[in-house]
Amino acid sequence: LRYTLSAVLISRKLNDRRALAEASLLAAQFYNGIGDLKAARAYGQSSLNLFQEQHNAEQTGQAYLLLWRVNVNSDVDDSVSIAILEKAAGAFHTSGNKIEEGGCYKELGDLLLIQGEVMASFTSLRNSLSIFEQIKYPRTQGVYDLLGMAYLRMGDYKAALASSLRAVAIAQQLGDTGVSLATYYNRLGSIYSKVKDPVRAELALRKGLAIDQQCRDTNGIFFLSYNIVAEMLNQSKAAEALHFINTLRQKYPTFQDQSYSGYNLLMIRMYTALGQYAAGEPYSKRIEDLANEKELNDRLLPIFYNGLIPYHIGAGNWEKATALALRYRKHAELNGNADAWSFSINVEACA
Repeated sequence: LRYTLSAVLISRKLNDRRALAEASLLAAQFYNGIGDLKAARAYGQSSLNLFQEQHNAEQTGQAYLLLWRVNVNSDVDDSVSIAILEKAAGAFHTSGNKIEEGGCYKELGDLLLIQGEVMASFTSLRNSLSIFEQIKYPRTQGVYDLLGMAYLRMGDYKAALASSLRAVAIAQQLGDTGVSLATYYNRLGSIYSKVKDPVRAELALRKGLAIDQQCRDTNGIFFLSYNIVAEMLNQSKAAEALHFINTLRQKYPTFQDQSYSGYNLLMIRMYTALGQYAAGEPYSKRIEDLANEKELNDRLLPIFYNGLIPYHIGAGNWEKATALALRYRKHAELNGNADAWSFSINVEACA
């Protein structure tokens, strides 16, 4: 970094704007690597301005990518990152760098999917795949993985499954054994779950879990385990699910710390399925405390209610179940979620 900053100073003194642009971009990369995002953004913007002044499309694209990476590490609104990636893709199109252009459209598709703009995401991902196919670029597993999620959101489960399976197959063919492959298996499992195939869903999720365990990715281990338990419960294997979680807790002492709310919800669901309501009571109280801290439009509230209401119905706590169901109904009315009415009906029928 010291030598790079020296290069910036020397280039500035010599008024060598090409060298200054290159040194500024390198400095931005160093600062981003060490977490100094303010300096990274400043040097990145400086390099971008200089490369644009020189009409250097390739390096302009690289400067945009650097600014996007800085945004990934900060709390910048996704709309800003989307605009940057669109400009980067345009610059790489001008320079003829198809790999980077296709990569930009892939990342755009990912961000747009997160934003809920499914059709825009789908278009961007198809653009990415088309560009990669033009140059016979082999590493398209990430694009197929995201296409699977886009198809899933669009309700085309057959295409979603085909894309997700393609992502896994390409990754395996290329020798990918890292956490990205675990992610592909996790998403494949979610698609199998959506098409009501819990056996294949659990199998895919367990393959992903094995990879995350090899990579010692405790965050991935938790989320895959959460999904595995859901599929085990869908197969009426509550006792096995509880044993599975207790085994993981022994192997990974910080397992339950990965997500306080998620862990407690897991325990509620398992004890409800087992009919062991006394054992589930402390977890129920913790989730109720969390639910009381949240606003009614918070995305976590429906998840909390999905765990709490069946627990109280099973335990015969009709008053509590009805009160929660009424809150759930209010949440449904505020958000236009018709599916959220089901628990209210269940409570009324049981009472």
